[in-house]
Amino acid sequence: MPLNDRSEIDLIFLKIMERDEFAPRNVYYWVVRTVGWVFFHGYTRHKRRYKGRRVAL
Repeated sequence: MPLNDRSEIDLIFLKIMERDEFAPRNVYYWVVRTVGWVFFHGYTRHKRRYKGRRVAL
């Protein structure tokens, strides 16, 4: 079963932490969600800005 949505992957991460009884799991889960959103949002805006063309780094 392929994982297509970032939220699915994050939920699996949370379930693994629950299974292993990791104490600050909710804090880690929300940090991962927030940092992932910031990265994804920034990357998407960058990609839209150059419209998929190749750019010099």
